[in-house]
Amino acid sequence: MRLLVIDCSLWSDAYRPADHWTALADCPCEVFRVFEGHYPPRSAISGCTHAIVTGSEASIMQDDPWIIRVCALIQELVALDKAVLGSCFGHQALARAIAGKHHVRPAKTPEVGYVAVVRTEAAGSDPVFGAMPP
Repeated sequence: MRLLVIDCSLWSDAYRPADHWTALADCPCEVFRVFEGHYPPRSAISGCTHAIVTGSEASIMQDDPWIIRVCALIQELVALDKAVLGSCFGHQALARAIAGKHHVRPAKTPEVGYVAVVRTEAAGSDPVFGAMPP
């Protein structure tokens, strides 16, 4: 098992979602800070089994080049049948990458912070996501 963490955070001195995810993972991890232009090479993409696309202070509605590139990366991971989890911005990026920009929209009130999520039964049998707390 090998995990790619696609870190979409803008200001690493204030928000470090990759630290959270790599602390939970019980497998080798590679972190790529895409806002800073660090994208996984082809070998990392083909060699991973799982990917997590993190939250961000950015809006998924923007058409910044790095956001377009993250969506293309997600499309590639999905086409290669990799298990992909999106958190917050990452979840919205998954929707945009797979279904199109017209399937995402800004919240009426900006959402910042953490909410509880529950791991599904299907994730419980996954070798990476199943090891995470319920």
